[in-house]
Amino acid sequence: MLSLEQSALQLKAAGRFAEAASAFNQLIKIQPKNHVHHYNLGNTYLAANQPAQAVEPYRQAIRLAARFAPAHNNLGLVLLATGQIPLAAASFARAASLDPSNPASQHMAGHALLKSGKPVEALRYLREANRIAPRQAAIVTDLADAMRMSGALRDVAPLAREAAALAPDRIEAWNNLSIALRDIDAFEEAEQASRTALRLNPENSDAHYNLALTLLVAGRLEEAWPHWEYRWRGAVGVAPRFPTPPWDGNPLADGVLYLHAEQGMGDTIQFCRYAPMAAARAKVVLGVQAPLVRLMRTLPGVAQVVSLDDPPPDFAAHSPLVSLPGAFGTSVATIPGDVPYLQPPAGEQAAWAARLAALPGLRIGLVWAGNPDFPFDHARSIPAASLGVLAGLDHVSLVSLQLGRADRPPLNLADWTDELADFAATAALVAGLDLVIGVDTAVIHLAGALGKQVWLLNRFAGDWRWGPSGDGTPWYPTLRQFRQRDPGDWAPVLAELRAALGALAL
Repeated sequence: MLSLEQSALQLKAAGRFAEAASAFNQLIKIQPKNHVHHYNLGNTYLAANQPAQAVEPYRQAIRLAARFAPAHNNLGLVLLATGQIPLAAASFARAASLDPSNPASQHMAGHALLKSGKPVEALRYLREANRIAPRQAAIVTDLADAMRMSGALRDVAPLAREAAALAPDRIEAWNNLSIALRDIDAFEEAEQASRTALRLNPENSDAHYNLALTLLVAGRLEEAWPHWEYRWRGAVGVAPRFPTPPWDGNPLADGVLYLHAEQGMGDTIQFCRYAPMAAARAKVVLGVQAPLVRLMRTLPGVAQVVSLDDPPPDFAAHSPLVSLPGAFGTSVATIPGDVPYLQPPAGEQAAWAARLAALPGLRIGLVWAGNPDFPFDHARSIPAASLGVLAGLDHVSLVSLQLGRADRPPLNLADWTDELADFAATAALVAGLDLVIGVDTAVIHLAGALGKQVWLLNRFAGDWRWGPSGDGTPWYPTLRQFRQRDPGDWAPVLAELRAALGALAL
């Protein structure tokens, strides 16, 4: 005759989860301090796809047997399934410390840390998992992702190739390989990886988006735009739902065309240049982020500028700003590069000019950090302490344009940023400067759109719009690039920058 425990385990194995849970609860009443019963109850809920129900049984098993590694591991699984990712990472890490030879716990600790935005911490666990259980596609994929997110971009492609070879039917593996290859400018191979993913699933949005990025950075803009539109199917987010159709580029007679911002404020500044072109074909209402409203009202031809926080007026068709290059069939040769296409408020510009006149020498704006919530901000932002190399430059006055949270560099900086309520105010200050220097942020786009001399300190494998090489960009004719040659190494860039500033200030 089967014992109650054997019966409960058989019920679970047969998929009769409610009956199994009832049996394990009976066992717990009989032996409340038996950690295995609580663990098996958690396993039953986990198998029944009821992860929230499994949390407490696993925690109770851990209270009774703190060194029982399987309970820590499975608690991590249900915490991960319920979106409690940092707690899941801690549970997996505890399981890995108790049973270091278990590759699953090592892998899942790294996986959860990766999902928590801690790729450097994840590497320790993922490397160990790969050592214990080599040639496991899921482990190798996560290891490649962690290396990429931590900045070891040159080391990612071999791992991504291995993952694709181990799991040639996994679209994710080919998408990851395309990213890894694009990061090292292997564009032909990156394109082929994306096309392999599309052969597996012609409608896979990530594969289309990755192909678009590869074509864009390679300068094949016209081929890229149709794939670029797949960004709305998952890569960027859910497209705004409007009752009217997306604009196809044709004239609307007297109809209103609602153009709306997407992604970051730098993107809005870059692509708002198309709004006057669209205004030749329709009455344009432009919806942008609130800090950009005043500045965008200087665009010629635009009938109305509204905040994205407010409901737009009635319109006949709509388009995201970032879709306009495709609507106009933009190629590298036809990028509308005339600047300035934005203007600062005249009165505010004069007021800032009077204040800047008190600074000696060249007045140079500086921005060294981006939004810390951006996934790769650690790669694009420069550690503030590193900027000390710019100290002591003759005939130069540095002006902070650094908005938001950032450490202050060891430099003598004029700082009026607490007075900059929006981008129109920032534009008025920038207009009075001789030069703007910074990492890839909205301020760089602003300076370019205003036609100011602007120097971009560009990270290794930077954004597609800056191209793979060269020191210029057709998007902003007054922009000069100082490119990072190796991931994370800003020292040569800053040395080159100091030399260029020294020559400029002579």
